[in-house]
Amino acid sequence: KGNFWELSLYVGILPLLLAGVALAFQRNKYILISFLLALFGLVYSFGSYSVIFPFFYQVVPFFDSFRAPARFLFVYVFFVAILAGFGLQFLQQKDMLHKEKKWIKRTILFLLGATLVLLFCCSLLLFSRDVSLYEKYILRNSFAIGIDHKSLYLYLVKDVLLAAILFFIASVLFFLRIQQKMSVPLFNICLLLIIFGDLFLYANHFIATKHPQEVFREPEVITVI
Repeated sequence: KGNFWELSLYVGILPLLLAGVALAFQRNKYILISFLLALFGLVYSFGSYSVIFPFFYQVVPFFDSFRAPARFLFVYVFFVAILAGFGLQFLQQKDMLHKEKKWIKRTILFLLGATLVLLFCCSLLLFSRDVSLYEKYILRNSFAIGIDHKSLYLYLVKDVLLAAILFFIASVLFFLRIQQKMSVPLFNICLLLIIFGDLFLYANHFIATKHPQEVFREPEVITVI
């Protein structure tokens, strides 16, 4: 309903992990600036639920002219993409991988642990099917009116399961990369395919495909001619 897709931007699981790699293993002013701006875009997008929104809206000039603070998610996504690029650059460097090998292994263990936690949460959601809590804490806005809540609940379960799968795949890819068992071009191709598939699975719910004749109908004048 409405422009829900515009106010719920999704950057993807692997870009977030790559951004985390950049923040954990690299230090330069560009990463710091990108992180601060991404954090600002995310927090400001919460609108009245944010701590900084009232200050900027009431004090900083021109900020009271913005109609939808949630659109600041575009700022968040842009700078997270920059951070993900720095993270990918780090994983392509052999000398850096050798220096930080111990910490990268710990990161992989963390990803595997997160995978198990997400799978456990997914199993609880799948077998409990308790829609009441989901309706109480998540579906309180106007966009959820007139929508089958059980269907949305199943979408949530699928999303948690997908996140678990992507965490596991990322841990495998990172492990193969630090062990030098995967070349940089193959590593890049795998990441690109996974990110593309993740974003496609997210976005295709918001794209209503129609036959071109339904969208571009011929006017009666053209038909007569």
